[in-house]
Amino acid sequence: VLPRLTESENQLRILGRKQTHFLETTAQFTQLLPPLIINIGLISLDWRSRQDLERSPFPMEFSSPVLEPST
Repeated sequence: VLPRLTESENQLRILGRKQTHFLETTAQFTQLLPPLIINIGLISLDWRSRQDLERSPFPMEFSSPVLEPST
């Protein structure tokens, strides 16, 4: 889960920013991010194998779920 940034209008005013400017910048970033991630993935194929790129750099530990009988 990605962290959520919550900025109040007062906090933005203290920083000298308008809420609309903050929201516009955030919306622009949200639009730009997906193509950038795809480009990074495609460019990564130039110097690493597909198998290397398919492996997560942050693998989850496998744990089998244990279901206990209900009583």
